Amino acid sequence: MIANSFFPWQIEIANKYLKNPDKIHHAIILYGLKGIGKFEFSTAFAASFLCENRDSKFACKKCISCNLIEKNNHPDFKLLIPNSIADEKKISISFDDKKNTSYASNEIRINQIRDIIPWINVKSYRNNKKIVIIYKADNLNTISSNALLKMLEEPSDDIFFLIVSDCLDKLLPTIVSRCQILHLPIPDYQTSLKWLKNNNVDNYDNWLSFSSNAPIDAFRYSMYRKNPCPSWIYDFLQLLSNNSDIHVFSLLDSYPDDILINELIDIFQKLFFDLVLISYKITPKYFIDMKKILNKLSTRSTNDVLINNFIWLNRKKKLSDQQVNKKIFLNSILNKVITSFK
Repeated sequence: MIANSFFPWQIEIANKYLKNPDKIHHAIILYGLKGIGKFEFSTAFAASFLCENRDSKFACKKCISCNLIEKNNHPDFKLLIPNSIADEKKISISFDDKKNTSYASNEIRINQIRDIIPWINVKSYRNNKKIVIIYKADNLNTISSNALLKMLEEPSDDIFFLIVSDCLDKLLPTIVSRCQILHLPIPDYQTSLKWLKNNNVDNYDNWLSFSSNAPIDAFRYSMYRKNPCPSWIYDFLQLLSNNSDIHVFSLLDSYPDDILINELIDIFQKLFFDLVLISYKITPKYFIDMKKILNKLSTRSTNDVLINNFIWLNRKKKLSDQQVNKKIFLNSILNKVITSFK
């Protein structure tokens, strides 16, 4: 199912851009922090843009167009998305997008760009305009980026592109120069807290801090575990802080397979970031409920070691998208963490 509603913190910006739909730029880059609802904004924007109820400011959710968008079956709407993210969001994509791929690709590949060329060259089916969402454009490879650039250089009158990105610096400068830039800001803290409370999230303040004030990420993480720090990692840190013997292979046996490697590295990066802050007498940013154990750990290491390990984890994160053995990969991380506190 495709979302066709804006989040509360998106209404003002959506209204600003949709109040004159006939003046919308043919290509818009929507960018902002990960986890604030850019995907939902883009699909709600497309639904509102193609809505056939002219009396409705946003998508009416009742017309044929809105119903087709919700089912990702609108003839004037295309969503280009990596297979891995489509699987995560439980969005159906065509068989052609999956062919010749033995695993869930993290890239938007050239065949996905090429597949929409015939569609672009055909007149719109319902209301004289068509829209393409590219999510996440950060995942365009070099070849697909150049193919998209060619489309932007030769725009059709009835085709509109909504290009979604976490970071403008990851896009080709030539693509950025041909688009209107729309920044989606982080919602204010109280708005995010209220939304999380209304969605029955426990420990909402802890989750929001862990997620850098990104409410959608906070909500998503809270669906899979009770606290920002998984219980097995917390137990591991307790053993470390007490200088107890640690059997890495026993820990690996308790590692839950539903946590992705890149999310696991993200947790350890945030832990080391907070440890660096504490070493400089600064309040932790991410694990605000773990001050006691983090204080204890910080006394058993040095600033240089903590910073170097944060950098090392960042390098490891770049490898996590590859097809790696989870337990071997995790073994190297845990052993590196252990050596930081000797």
